Amino acid sequence: TQSASLTLAKPAPAGALAAGQTLTYTLTAENTGTITQHAVTINDPLLTPDTTACATLAPGGTCVLVGAYVVTQADVDAGTLTNTASVTSTEVTAPVTATQMVSFAQSASLTLAKPAPAGALAVGETLTYTLTAENTGTITQHAVTLSDPLLTPDTTACATLAPGGTCVLTGIYVVTQADVDAGILTNTASVTSTEVMVPVTATRTVTFAQSASLTLAKPAPTGTLAAGEFLTYMLTAQNTGTLTQHAVTISDPLLTPDTIACATLAPSATCVLIGTYVVTQAD
Repeated sequence: TQSASLTLAKPAPAGALAAGQTLTYTLTAENTGTITQHAVTINDPLLTPDTTACATLAPGGTCVLVGAYVVTQADVDAGTLTNTASVTSTEVTAPVTATQMVSFAQSASLTLAKPAPAGALAVGETLTYTLTAENTGTITQHAVTLSDPLLTPDTTACATLAPGGTCVLTGIYVVTQADVDAGILTNTASVTSTEVMVPVTATRTVTFAQSASLTLAKPAPTGTLAAGEFLTYMLTAQNTGTLTQHAVTISDPLLTPDTIACATLAPSATCVLIGTYVVTQAD
């Protein structure tokens, strides 16, 4: 009695299931018939090497193919890797197949780094922020978008971001007097992707040095120094601090008018009182 049959065993591969790792498959064909088989060929197009042949295979004998495969990022993004091997012989021409599927752990996560800006913390100065988003997950992310409404430009997008890859937004901001008056400037950036829809945020606060000071200049008056003559005084107050000052009031009880008030006075700006005085005989 003669029979020709083959079996093909394909156990789970050895190796780490991560992009860049090498999986090793060991495929074993066995002659389960009663006759010697010839040109027994095992094939798996995924592997390197992808084929092996045994010239003859006695009943109960085995033929083995050991092949390797390097996991790609596309495999991890897909979540599974499926491949099918086959074995034939001169006596068993219809391929005997064996399929193996492995699954990859998938995670989608982002981090956002926002270090202190470069630039002087003063009115009119330009601050430069560099925001860096990193893909800290295991899958490729898409439409990764960084946003910071304070900056110019205020957004950037990376079409795809591989695990470990970064997406960078460099933007500038010009310090205003309102920032210095407030004492601090706080802004929040965010990053999202198709896979991470809940924004990941990073906040940065910078502090401004504040000082409030005034000077008052009162040069000699104009006019004739004689009884009955008018003397004209010009008093100039200057904001020599870093803060906007409010309700700046200059007063000189000798003059007419004897006071003036400036509602606000920006740094370096001046407030002026011009008043007159009539020289008396007593003077």
